[in-house]
Amino acid sequence: MGAILYTEGGLLQYTDGREYIGEYHIMPNGTPMGGAVHTGKEDILKYNPDRAILTPFDPTIFFEDGFELEDQDIIPSSTISSFFNPTVDKIEIFIYDFSRNLIASDDNYREYRIEDNISTSGEDIEEIIISPIDNVSDYGFTNGTVFAFYNFITPEISDVFISEISSDRTEIRLQSNTLSSEEIREEVSSLKNKLDTVGYFDEFYLNLGSNNYFIAVNILLDSSTTPTSFLVKLYEPLPTNINVKTQLNIVSKISETQGYQIQFPTQEISLDNLISIKGPNVNLEIKDKVNNSTGFLNLSTLTTSSFTSSLNDQSQYLLSQTGITPNVSYSISSYGDFVHFSSAKKRLENFYYKVGEIELFQNSITDLESIVGPSSQSLITSESIQTFSNRITDIVRNFDGFEYFLYYNSGSNSYPKSNTQVPYTLQSTGSAEVLTWLGSDNVSSVYYGGALLDASRFDDDNPSNLIYTIPEFVREDPNNNNYFDFTHLVGQHFDEIWLYIKAITDKLKASNNLKTGIQPQIIEETLKSFGYEVYGNNFDNSDVFTGLIGINESGAYFPETQNEVITTAISASNTPIPINDVSKEIYKRLYHNLVY
Repeated sequence: MGAILYTEGGLLQYTDGREYIGEYHIMPNGTPMGGAVHTGKEDILKYNPDRAILTPFDPTIFFEDGFELEDQDIIPSSTISSFFNPTVDKIEIFIYDFSRNLIASDDNYREYRIEDNISTSGEDIEEIIISPIDNVSDYGFTNGTVFAFYNFITPEISDVFISEISSDRTEIRLQSNTLSSEEIREEVSSLKNKLDTVGYFDEFYLNLGSNNYFIAVNILLDSSTTPTSFLVKLYEPLPTNINVKTQLNIVSKISETQGYQIQFPTQEISLDNLISIKGPNVNLEIKDKVNNSTGFLNLSTLTTSSFTSSLNDQSQYLLSQTGITPNVSYSISSYGDFVHFSSAKKRLENFYYKVGEIELFQNSITDLESIVGPSSQSLITSESIQTFSNRITDIVRNFDGFEYFLYYNSGSNSYPKSNTQVPYTLQSTGSAEVLTWLGSDNVSSVYYGGALLDASRFDDDNPSNLIYTIPEFVREDPNNNNYFDFTHLVGQHFDEIWLYIKAITDKLKASNNLKTGIQPQIIEETLKSFGYEVYGNNFDNSDVFTGLIGINESGAYFPETQNEVITTAISASNTPIPINDVSKEIYKRLYHNLVY
């Protein structure tokens, strides 16, 4: 079965400028010519300068779901005629932008045309006519470069899911919640017979949707399970981001995927009717406040550091914080400052679990980055790395204040680190240092003691712990552990509210310590409310790392002066101090001494 290109006008012209309407094909050098196939007698055409340029595009360059090159050399190949039956077969269209992002799709594409090429059976079609430019335009894409791919498939077994994956991930067991055991047997037997009787090697595919296809080479019915299942042998191992319970369909392809690159002409914007706005008035009085300008920066430049990826996650956490944050002295030795209704032990265990998840995702990234050969540059590898990175970012971004303190601070009151300089590197969750620090409240444990024992004792002595609102006979039943976890979760929610209630009176505490008294976020406005004119500082336009974390782009603890090289720097602290905190501390000292 083949696909024929067709234009209804506006796309192609004869060389003398007359409009061309009808079937056409494109030569390997990109020249469009009249007629469905090349015979050497067709008219040479040219593209309408006001319309898009269509170029055939090899799907194997874009995707990597085919056979490896070394295997293609030993697997015999030949051209075999096939037919398209619109009552059984389907056509899929997938549209990608220039960056290879899927931007539109239709798994039941019907915008094709049929001419007099029906087989003798009266149902099968030998050739169909498609219009890639019109299809892409119908989805609203009329600028830049996009790619359109057409899959021609026959559904074989639908609505199944992965119930088991082998250790080498090359064999999977599939079952269905919608198909009966009898239907499974019939459809598997039908596909097996189809593969055995074609007379040549023919593969079939796992279709996971969104143009995610994986080659399968064999299928076997397993009637020993209830309900009936079947096994599928894969050409390559299944990616690690695909797990059990993933739903899919089994399909075969009746024709090779057809790909096209569509380049739309640049739309020139007329500048004749635009109204120019005036430039900034640089003569406005700003009452001697510092108002330094910055260079042109985008969001990525402001929030991404080349020094270490750890700072990127930390900056994302800080930037995601909204409103006023209460001043809390987080520590595993002073739970009473931030734990009231919840369980200190459970919050510590939750943090340990999250660090374990981050460690697992980071190890997966390291394994993927160690891959060599063509697979290292594959779309699946890069997407898997990005997926694990996003999961780490999501965990860090959703830390509460206590978890942020444990993760990003050093010392005996925070999670053990393997280095002494920021950014800190966390010890492995299974290391002796972490297990000793974490400890246990179980007297028979070799790690008895540590943070968990202190947290457990605090919980026992905390009468406000919500767990004590549960009757004792319920608390003694281990079958209610899930309910206890939910109670602790609710308690932590109310702890956050409790912190804000506690902070209401902090405005009256004129302390120059950032961690006590009035919140740093409102100190500037409070000074203004007393009629005090607040001035800025020379580092108001610093990057987010210097301003919020205290580390500049080079990894130093001091901001760049841009004017002179400081070879000897003196600091009262061995830890980075955010420039934003320096300003707030000055404001708090002014507020503290305002009465004088």
